[in-house]
Amino acid sequence: MSFGRNIKFNKGIFMLTLDTELAWGMVDKPLSLISNKEYFCNTRSAIDGMLELLEKYQISATWAIVGSLLLDKPNFEDEFIEDIVADSTKEVKNEYINLLKQEDIWCGKDILQKIKSCLVPQEIGSHSFSNVIFRDVRVTKDIAVKEFRQGKDILYQHGEEPISFIFPRNEINYLK
Repeated sequence: MSFGRNIKFNKGIFMLTLDTELAWGMVDKPLSLISNKEYFCNTRSAIDGMLELLEKYQISATWAIVGSLLLDKPNFEDEFIEDIVADSTKEVKNEYINLLKQEDIWCGKDILQKIKSCLVPQEIGSHSFSNVIFRDVRVTKDIAVKEFRQGKDILYQHGEEPISFIFPRNEINYLK
């Protein structure tokens, strides 16, 4: 199945896309978020290392940015939180809610600036606004359109014009 245009290149190419989402990648998985919280705290140093390597070897990549990274504070609706933790123990609910307040694992304007400062041009793509899973039965067409537009709009507000869209978890849906 082909989702894009048939483009022919004179030589082989290698595409490198990097999902740039901090804790947004686990926002719907409380246990995974809790058990992996140390990794989210170390993401910035990992990005620094990747950017050093990209510069050293003159490699461009596509950075798929979750739009909510560019907020000043994370914004979680109570209904969303209740739905996510509905089947969790009290301890898991409390730890999850505490992690939702830890801004450094949700917000990353500084990460976008690091990428933009790379000496080798990097592409900034969209990874939706809040990393919803587009094939989830709860994600309607209206929600998908809103996620797509908000993700693109916030990147525009930060001087980017994304041409690439990378579906969260590669769960492709609503292509039209």
